[in-house]
Amino acid sequence: MGTEAFLYNGKELTGRYSAQVTTDILPPGVKTVPDIPAFADNYQLTQFNAIRQDMTLYNIQPHMHLRGRAIKYTAVFPDGREEVLLNVPHYDFNWQILYEYAKPVTLPAGTIVRVDATWDNSTKNKYNPRPDQEIFWGEQSWDEMLSPQLRAVVPLSAPITPTLPTLSTQVSQP
Repeated sequence: MGTEAFLYNGKELTGRYSAQVTTDILPPGVKTVPDIPAFADNYQLTQFNAIRQDMTLYNIQPHMHLRGRAIKYTAVFPDGREEVLLNVPHYDFNWQILYEYAKPVTLPAGTIVRVDATWDNSTKNKYNPRPDQEIFWGEQSWDEMLSPQLRAVVPLSAPITPTLPTLSTQVSQP
């Protein structure tokens, strides 16, 4: 996959951003997306992932933490056509599910995978341990995260022919 880009509550973030890890372990030049304010019940973040070469998508695993409310994956193909790849309108942190396709999906080079995610940091979210506090992006469950995992295979440009050792190289003769 290619570079990522983000929209935060409809506003484009320029530069390099992450919504997965804390600022202390980010590579140089990468910033975290804006934190989730206290009592925010509809924090929205959209991540765009550019597909650089043809690939076959086999499964998707959305990952957010306790305040995750909804997540939707949409493929925007080079011809402008859109296809919803996965829609989880009632995300539940307790269900870290891998969604596997019955028939794999072909994503040609130039496709953009748009991931629209929403969080609820309010008192309406029964799983929220601290609705009165701003929430930072990080690895812990009490932090937040957007890790929209796609598992796909890209075709080889040339077949690989493995060289298998012969039995005589594996077993010493008496």
